[in-house]
Amino acid sequence: MEAKLIYHYSLKQAFDGGILRPVDFLGVKAGLDTYESDSILIEAAKKTFIEQKKYNPVSIMIRTDRIHHAEYLLERYKSSGLNVDIVHSD
Repeated sequence: MEAKLIYHYSLKQAFDGGILRPVDFLGVKAGLDTYESDSILIEAAKKTFIEQKKYNPVSIMIRTDRIHHAEYLLERYKSSGLNVDIVHSD
């Protein structure tokens, strides 16, 4: 994607300004199939989001390698009660 750079805001500035904060890894034992694994991950994300939201403004970012999988996950996360959206190249 070509675009003219009109402003540069570094990650350092974002950390220093409190816009970003370090990400903590949370290991979760996933299931035996994709549906079960997604369900376990969605519940872990939801639980963590609700807990962290008590103390900080937070967001969830879910990353996948296929647009159709992003659309599938969008519906799964929404059906769990989380307000999410997708961003992709199309």
